[in-house]
Amino acid sequence: MSTRRALLEGIFATTAWAMLPGTGLAASAPRPPLSSGYDPQLFHSAMTADPGPIDLIIGNADIPGAIPEVLRGWTYLSNGPSRLDWDGQTVHPFDGHGYLRAFHFGAEGQVQVRARYIKTPAFEAEDASQKLVYRGLGTLAAPPGERGWRRTNRQSPGRGRRNVANTTIYPWGDALLAGWEGGLPYAVDPHTLETLGPFRFQDALGEDEPFLAHVRLDHTRNRLVGVSPRLGPKTTLTFREFDGQNSQVSKREVTLPWPVMIHDFVITENYYGLVSNTLKLKYGTLLRTIGGADSLINAIDFNREEEGELVLIPRAEGPIRRIPLGKPAFVIHYANAFEEGEDVVVDACLFDDTRFGQEFGFLGQDRPLDPTQMDLPAYQRLIRIRASLPTQKATLTDFENRTVDFPRIHPHRDGLSYDRFFAATRSDTDTAYPFDAVAGIDPSDPERPMDLWVSGGSRFVGEPVFVPAPGESTTEGGAVVVAIYDGPANHTR
Repeated sequence: MSTRRALLEGIFATTAWAMLPGTGLAASAPRPPLSSGYDPQLFHSAMTADPGPIDLIIGNADIPGAIPEVLRGWTYLSNGPSRLDWDGQTVHPFDGHGYLRAFHFGAEGQVQVRARYIKTPAFEAEDASQKLVYRGLGTLAAPPGERGWRRTNRQSPGRGRRNVANTTIYPWGDALLAGWEGGLPYAVDPHTLETLGPFRFQDALGEDEPFLAHVRLDHTRNRLVGVSPRLGPKTTLTFREFDGQNSQVSKREVTLPWPVMIHDFVITENYYGLVSNTLKLKYGTLLRTIGGADSLINAIDFNREEEGELVLIPRAEGPIRRIPLGKPAFVIHYANAFEEGEDVVVDACLFDDTRFGQEFGFLGQDRPLDPTQMDLPAYQRLIRIRASLPTQKATLTDFENRTVDFPRIHPHRDGLSYDRFFAATRSDTDTAYPFDAVAGIDPSDPERPMDLWVSGGSRFVGEPVFVPAPGESTTEGGAVVVAIYDGPANHTR
């Protein structure tokens, strides 16, 4: 398997995929309104698919069209939650077990497909018992009415958290690292996809230390940058940088005077950055959670009474900069950030308001997933934040009024200026979810309409990833790869 790899943080536990050659995305399918094609049961079926281990080769004759030359020799990686349906109980997607897929594009145009579960202790316990054993962020292990259900939901058997390693996958050193929000990443063999165990970067991380699923790759310095969050009424963030031999070369610990929900962050040449994402703790629900009667995700709320801030933390020593944004702001995913003169520019998928607990259409353990029924006060939109360091002021620029998420850039441009990124979106602007299209966006030109490729109907897209042409530092000549689940046909394409 080639050591050159495209990176993907997948969301579907299916093996569907499609390729969009080049960067000139076109609306190659019509833009059907939601009512004409969307079937909520097909979305639920896609998200709860559980195909199990896979080893197969797809020959040229079975592939419509041809694999673009730029992809040959690359491996496309996809990690996402699986086993979201247990005898009719719906598991919150945050709590689904990691399911890793690798699509290796051969020199002759064939594709080798391999898929494996990431075998954390939580997976092995539930695989052996064939029932929910560990409670998660949004899922109770036993529903009310079962004997001892409160006791089951208060504690997890064995040591440590319910680490499902289901959020990200990235190659580093001699392994693939599967990330999750609240614990250590898990190392995976890049050839067999077998689980090797928790990964601590040569003991730089504690035995059960949280390490943010999203990392940043500083290509200029050949460093992996990660964050260990410690949450509470105040939030401590430990930023670490590792070289190609997994040695820690930098560590910076800061404490923010408020509770923060952090899922992603950005880097520039001199700063780590994030939007403040302040929370309010629901203490009554938190007590119910401790007692086993509720889930942790229901115990937090977005603090919409506080003005959002862009927090810039020097990668070397120096004071934290807190730049007000003029309104409440919450960010789950960032596209990129870079420095331009005395400005720091951050491109983010920003909510003016949000609620927790219904992610990916989760409506409770007794109901199917349906993102059209999510009770969200606002949708996330692409916002460019330009922060002036001398004046400590920021300007916010809105792009097209369309929901945008899972942005991906040229893999070598993290923390640097860049020409374009690709993201998942919705084909019609009257609704926001589920995603059925891929957008190509020039972040320097908010007036330019997004380029769209639309799958159409109940065909759902995952997270697009950009594969650059050899030696090319822009998106010219590359290819976009995206996972697609074809709901009506119930098969891959």
